[in-house]
Amino acid sequence: SGNYHIASTFDGITLDTDVEIGATNGISYDANTGEYFLIGGGTRTNKTFYTSYDLVNWTSSVSNYFVSYSSPHSPLNALGAYFVTFDGTNYRSTDLINWTPVQTSVSSLKAFNGTNMVTISLGVMYYSNDGITFTESNISGTFTNLFAVGTTFVAFDDGNMYVSFDDGVTWETRPLPEPTGLPFFTRM
Repeated sequence: SGNYHIASTFDGITLDTDVEIGATNGISYDANTGEYFLIGGGTRTNKTFYTSYDLVNWTSSVSNYFVSYSSPHSPLNALGAYFVTFDGTNYRSTDLINWTPVQTSVSSLKAFNGTNMVTISLGVMYYSNDGITFTESNISGTFTNLFAVGTTFVAFDDGNMYVSFDDGVTWETRPLPEPTGLPFFTRM
């Protein structure tokens, strides 16, 4: 984790706001609302969440729901709510103050394509159109990444790529490109 400085300009005066963001916390963007969501720092008893529509002006909300020295991570704003992962459970909030568990044993891998949210629980992929009720998809595995690329979901496990063109309901295996020529990354 570390401190990142988000510079904001207000009436010609630049404000340098110190926002502590954990390295794994990330940032989420909801294309339906145009809102960004990230998890800031906090104390053992209070965690700070930030939202912005322009990445310049930020609104903070402080919640005392997560009493721990560790912090929630993997933010996602989707379906009219905010989601975070904390101690192996996804939580949902509509006001960033009050949180309710969504589903236990859920991975921090989750994505939103503008219609459905997809998440993983114990290696099984689930989808939801409300962020509360989740339905099992036709795929399972040891997933390492999950993304929404436009309306398409893409997931990876050890050496495989899977895609869903129907909001996470069904998945197809797709071949990964074969590396050719020089390696992508070279140590100097």
